[in-house]
Amino acid sequence: MAGWWHLAISLPLLLGLLRAWLWRLGVWVRFLWRMARMGLYLVAAHPDQAGGLQFLAYSPRILATLALPIGIIVAGTLADKVIAGASPIGREATPVVTAAVTVLLFGTPPLVFTRALLVAWRIGVYRYGDLASRAGEAFETRWFAPGQKLDAELLERPDFSATTDLYAVVANVYAMRTAIFDIQGLLSVVVATVLPFVPIWLSAIPFSTIVDHLVGALF
Repeated sequence: MAGWWHLAISLPLLLGLLRAWLWRLGVWVRFLWRMARMGLYLVAAHPDQAGGLQFLAYSPRILATLALPIGIIVAGTLADKVIAGASPIGREATPVVTAAVTVLLFGTPPLVFTRALLVAWRIGVYRYGDLASRAGEAFETRWFAPGQKLDAELLERPDFSATTDLYAVVANVYAMRTAIFDIQGLLSVVVATVLPFVPIWLSAIPFSTIVDHLVGALF
């Protein structure tokens, strides 16, 4: 009866939910792909250093809830083999490949904006670099002119702070990334995918060994 329940209820429900999430992921990728080709006006000096698109890199944090059941499905298949007598030792590639697939599925969609970001970076470097050069020339012409005297009110002049603010903006342009990613979001996907494999590898370690290590860590 358990086998029939699995074939008639559990498996179709699982596959249906998984395909629904994959459909949503496909819609998300298509939406980003079409948006990337709309000629977006990207601000090269945006403080997020991604033209104002860095918020898209946080999508893997939401999709980590889907990475967990994917890891459970693959880990469950491996657990069946371990229960049948197989050893998990030597099968380390299974969680690694599974995590790589989930990162590829959930972490790469924002990369469709790479070309647009590269174009915005090139234009920004040209424009802001020229602006910084002209501002620097004007600054040096004023303060390094022959016979220029420095008075006690030097630190109160707005020229220095204005030049510093301008160069900070230009620094954002030069530090602009052409690939949208979020390390913490990708790590959350990896952890959610690999977490179901932990009990399988713990089963290969004798219980007495685990107790000895815990006792040694506590005392």
